[in-house]
Amino acid sequence: MKVRVSTIIKGIIVLLLVMQLSYTKLLGGLLPIFSTSYISNQLGMFLLILIIISVVLSVTYYDGLKNGILILDIVLIILIVCNAIIVTMGKYHCGLIKAVGYALNYLYVLLAIPIFRMLTMKKWKMDDYLKLLVILCAGSYVIRGTISLYFVATGMNICPAIALEGAAENWMRNGILRINPPCLSLLYLPAAFWLLSKSSKFIQKVGYILLIVLGVGYMTVITQARSMMIYQFFVLMLLFLLKNKPNSRKGIAAIVIIGVIAVVLINSPVVNQLIDSFSAKDAETGGSTTARFYAIAYFGNMFLKTPLRGIGFWLDKVPKSLPIGDISDIGLLRSVYMLGSGMIVIYLIMFIRGFYVAWKVRKMDRDDCLLVLGMTLLFVLTDINIDCFWDVFAFAVPFYIATVEYIYKKNTLGRINYE
Repeated sequence: MKVRVSTIIKGIIVLLLVMQLSYTKLLGGLLPIFSTSYISNQLGMFLLILIIISVVLSVTYYDGLKNGILILDIVLIILIVCNAIIVTMGKYHCGLIKAVGYALNYLYVLLAIPIFRMLTMKKWKMDDYLKLLVILCAGSYVIRGTISLYFVATGMNICPAIALEGAAENWMRNGILRINPPCLSLLYLPAAFWLLSKSSKFIQKVGYILLIVLGVGYMTVITQARSMMIYQFFVLMLLFLLKNKPNSRKGIAAIVIIGVIAVVLINSPVVNQLIDSFSAKDAETGGSTTARFYAIAYFGNMFLKTPLRGIGFWLDKVPKSLPIGDISDIGLLRSVYMLGSGMIVIYLIMFIRGFYVAWKVRKMDRDDCLLVLGMTLLFVLTDINIDCFWDVFAFAVPFYIATVEYIYKKNTLGRINYE
């Protein structure tokens, strides 16, 4: 029986998804390599080898597909990452393997090449691709929610390897164990909305609505991230309005204005302190925004000494006595500070491209337009607070880039029907 190259590539992508969405961590008791919340250097090298294999196979067997923006993104990121690895090794006296381990979140972008090629070569249908992402992400939501609620009921953490991903031990708020969302959560709601829009059967529509409720409910009940809750509700409202009333300019303008105001307020230390002052649990919710501004100033001063090359991958060198937040709490400035001002170019290319593609295809396929718009908005808004290249969300970046480029190619270059 002959195994197709496309099957091998898709198999690698699915395996990487299963690992990144933490399904394999349920086997931590049997396989020690999956028993920790972080990715070890050995596991990181294994992931990187799989990604490189998928890139080589897709380029070798499916040649002829060229995309300037995709190539530009990847080349620039590789150059910037190589510089950051050199800076990190020199400044913090760490070995090459350790530095590459810290760079892994940025090297995931290589996976955009095989994803894009599988879609454009008709080896992966768009609806099957998005269904896979949504269903696997939904399963991860269920696993994480079960771990959290079981802890609330029994006081026992049945899977610390998942519960401690990017979080402190016993990270509680309002009596709930907070667990960070799956890595694909920035793509989840727009993808589920796209599938809902494309479905024709009633039972399918009900299923996708329940999946959307699951995503919003998890962020509201389990993660309890105030900014993320507002961003998700805002994006869903905007997508719903654009889907059902595409010519209601006043309504769209009102939603956008409300969203901008909400974003400004949620990130204002004055407003947050006022809200927290009315809370009986001020110790739990207060001070996070203030700490973020301290972190921006502290790391910003370091960055300004070497703005082009950055400060290198941060290895937790901050004295614990300093009253500042963590570098992971300052949004996209985290990557700019660590890797240098070149990351500003990367973000501009990624997000301007997303908005451009959404605008370009709006009259060709409204559902595709809303998918790109929804993903781009969630990435941009989330990056105000949490860097999309941080551990929690980094693996979503190649899927975002590949999906945007595929939708552009499908709808504009000769209007080719790839499905």
